Amino acid sequence: MSDVSSDDEKAKYYTQLGKYRMPNKNNYRQHAHCNPLSKISMGYPFSPECINWSLCYPIEFSSSPEDQKANSLLYLNTKTYPGPFTNENYKPISTTNTPKDFYSNPYVSIVDVGCGYGALLENMSSSLEKGSLALGLEIRDKVTNYVGERIKGLRLNTDNKEFNNISVMRSNTMKLLLNFFYKGQLDKLFFCFADPHFKRTNHRKRIINQYLLNEYAYLLKKGGRLYIITDVEELYIWERSMLNQNRCFKELDKIEVEKDIFTGFMKNTNEAKKVIKNKGEMFYSIYERVEPNIKNLSELYDCLDYTKDEKEEKEEKEGDN
Repeated sequence: MSDVSSDDEKAKYYTQLGKYRMPNKNNYRQHAHCNPLSKISMGYPFSPECINWSLCYPIEFSSSPEDQKANSLLYLNTKTYPGPFTNENYKPISTTNTPKDFYSNPYVSIVDVGCGYGALLENMSSSLEKGSLALGLEIRDKVTNYVGERIKGLRLNTDNKEFNNISVMRSNTMKLLLNFFYKGQLDKLFFCFADPHFKRTNHRKRIINQYLLNEYAYLLKKGGRLYIITDVEELYIWERSMLNQNRCFKELDKIEVEKDIFTGFMKNTNEAKKVIKNKGEMFYSIYERVEPNIKNLSELYDCLDYTKDEKEEKEEKEGDN
């Protein structure tokens, strides 16, 4: 009886050729839009030191046979696969205190916010520098499971030689991003085909806004880059407006944008292919993290002031009253 069950289990996960059976996307479909401001039950690390990254990237941290076996385990922070958090060891210290040996080991330096079905992660995997890890953050439970199981399949089907530097985790970026990373840890942040939230009352749900940009500036190192791409021109104008108002970011010219190898990766994702198929247009830009030139307190207050769009909304409400 045990032999039969083991054969059935093997047939479930492996093809007749011995390859790991890749997950079927149709079994992981979930509503494309999710309210990030609603109460969503999910685990999270109390602070960056409470994450055991070696569970997500075992081969990158060690090449021992036991770790290669661990490469088939998933830690996605979903209902099916728990997160790699060690909150029981939490000590309340400032997140700016990066551990001394942190950068001597592989660490996450690239984050794809709202990674969807993970095409961008796959595209960039072979081009990442040694020791550089990429992480996709996705708020939807089923979609996160799909990306995690697909990455697992890609690793196993290449004998653990490829795709070891990418992973995915479920998280609400608008609320929990600072719990995952230290100050200045990130080299690149991607926001690809974000939810446009067309209604004016829903603009606060947009992933690019003046308040969240301060968090992104905090996590990006000097010279780091923030990437945006969308097929909605209205959203693109909004995102550029928010970024241009923030003194921590400087827009790169089109020549520099086209030179960046990651621009090509963004234009080759599933969503980008849909746009091309429907003969639509893509709008994209890259912003570099710079040190703001602030000479006095009034300029500092201007940086922390309302955005133009929010000022107009406030004036409208005051006029109605």
